[in-house]
Amino acid sequence: MKKLVVMMVIACVLSIIIVEKSSAQINLPEVTITSPEQLPEKVSEAFKSTFKGTVEPIWFHPNRNYVVTFLMNDIKHKALFSKNGYLIYHISYGNEKTIPADLKPMVNRKFEGYDIIAAINVKQNRRDIWFIIGQGAKDFLNVNIEEGVMSDGEKVPRYDVAYSKN
Repeated sequence: MKKLVVMMVIACVLSIIIVEKSSAQINLPEVTITSPEQLPEKVSEAFKSTFKGTVEPIWFHPNRNYVVTFLMNDIKHKALFSKNGYLIYHISYGNEKTIPADLKPMVNRKFEGYDIIAAINVKQNRRDIWFIIGQGAKDFLNVNIEEGVMSDGEKVPRYDVAYSKN
């Protein structure tokens, strides 16, 4: 019986060691680009022609692509460029004021009784998607809009309200 228990313990320890080693990842450090001269010319030109009037661009080179965070019209943006200057995606982090005028009537109907706390726009591969988050008295409402079609939305309970009643 003792041999069986000892063998099971050894098997468990070996299994844990093998799983830990097999799931280990090597994380390379992210490189921050401090000078525009360090960027490939195609990336620099694509950024300048696509995003005019930017403030405080900060570039990163985490892998083969180039990520830039910047401010434009008092809105935070993030974009990813390939080394050839192709814009892979662009994200803008806004609020109710940044929602396009053609979407506002639909959004206002859906978010009646909610305060819009975030409006995030993602553009990738000719797709233009809005993720809008509203805060209500008891829950949050998350909605996606793509090509003028709004999702049914998802309501998530506000736990700060639920716990404050106890």
